Amino acid sequence: MLKIWNGEQLVTTMMEIDYGPDWSALIKGNKRQLRSIDRILPFRQKAPSLVMCFYRTEFKPHILTGIRQQTLIDMDEVDARAEGYASVDAFKDFWMHKIGEVYYSPMQRVWVYDLEPFEPRESEAKEDVAMMRVIDKMYPRDLC
Repeated sequence: MLKIWNGEQLVTTMMEIDYGPDWSALIKGNKRQLRSIDRILPFRQKAPSLVMCFYRTEFKPHILTGIRQQTLIDMDEVDARAEGYASVDAFKDFWMHKIGEVYYSPMQRVWVYDLEPFEPRESEAKEDVAMMRVIDKMYPRDLC
């Protein structure tokens, strides 16, 4: 079970998604990895942990399952699908548009964040369902 309560306070890290198409794919469940030039989480952040992803005024909890650095040339077809794209070439087009570059730089080092949606199921422990209710109260869906 994911521990997001340390006995005294709710432990949540905010993760800003700064690009609209990334956010759309993330909330639809099409994106399981997120690449960024800059590190967008604190260096002390460990995986697995709960992160509250947000874009402008929208919030959605996710479980961070991994953080690593990688060069873009190391990306394969599995990674492209995890990013929400059919192929590495489709990701390259997206990446150049996202960072505003004319040329794709395959040796560029990026941070890779592995994410899973945090959606409690009936089979999960009561604590997870209760925690989802706390999160709903902290970050109401009607904020938008």
